[in-house]
Amino acid sequence: MMKIKRVFLGIPLSEEIKDKLHPVLISLKDTNLDLKFVALDNIHLTIAFLGNVDHAQLDKIVADYIELLKEYKPFTIVAEGIGAFPSLSKIQVMWVGIKSQELRDLIQESESLYNLEQKEIIPHITIARYKSAKGKSILRKEIERNKDLSFGTQLVDKIILYESTLTPEGPIYKILKEFIL
Repeated sequence: MMKIKRVFLGIPLSEEIKDKLHPVLISLKDTNLDLKFVALDNIHLTIAFLGNVDHAQLDKIVADYIELLKEYKPFTIVAEGIGAFPSLSKIQVMWVGIKSQELRDLIQESESLYNLEQKEIIPHITIARYKSAKGKSILRKEIERNKDLSFGTQLVDKIILYESTLTPEGPIYKILKEFIL
């Protein structure tokens, strides 16, 4: 039987960005709202969620990205501001915004390569999920207060193909392949 892996392409975050993010996460936790936080060690930037793949598909993904990433050199991302999906009036996901034209291009090329859901590209780092209807006004105030906060810059010199294993305690990520830019 072929082993299926749940995979995505992503960028690990620098300690600098994580360190600057930490006080904001503490502040959000102090609201005592029903937020499900992404563990600081697991916080990353997703380029493309590729879903469940078998060994042959995984080999093709690796070959595709070896080719695609030849045209990329190391680039800088800027982590700035807190926002929410789908909107401030209907908060389900809280995120930190990421600015980088190279990253936008890479996300777009990945979506085209694998016919992924074509939607507006908003590069971001998911920091928490919110399922409750209670306390949205408090969350909106927190988002508004931090909408322009800078979390620093990072040089992106590698892209990672991760395997994600879902557990009741949260996902476990394993590096399958590192692509050096």
